[in-house]
Amino acid sequence: MITHIVKEEGWKKAEDEGVYTPRSLEKDGFIHCSDIDQVIEVAENLFEGEKDLVLICIDEQRLDPELVYEDCYDSGEGYPHIYGPIDTDAVIEVYEFERNEEGRYELPEEIAGSIK
Repeated sequence: MITHIVKEEGWKKAEDEGVYTPRSLEKDGFIHCSDIDQVIEVAENLFEGEKDLVLICIDEQRLDPELVYEDCYDSGEGYPHIYGPIDTDAVIEVYEFERNEEGRYELPEEIAGSIK
């Protein structure tokens, strides 16, 4: 399972259309994703001050486009990138993804135990 953070309204649009095609797909050529153990760091670094976010959980086996792990940021760590739109049938779970009382992102309890 891989994850992707998106504004709730963007995900609702995808559900209506049956396919998720974020701006990053056109801009970068792929959809930026994270493994479960990467998502909090990604959220803290890239979603400062954002509200109304959801965390979509994607079943890699249900993806039609190519999934490639790449280190595009010279971090020494590969991040999953999806090279095409995501059919909403590949999304197995969607969680609200907001900061807690301490102002930090945290994984939903249902998936927190799956961190490697």
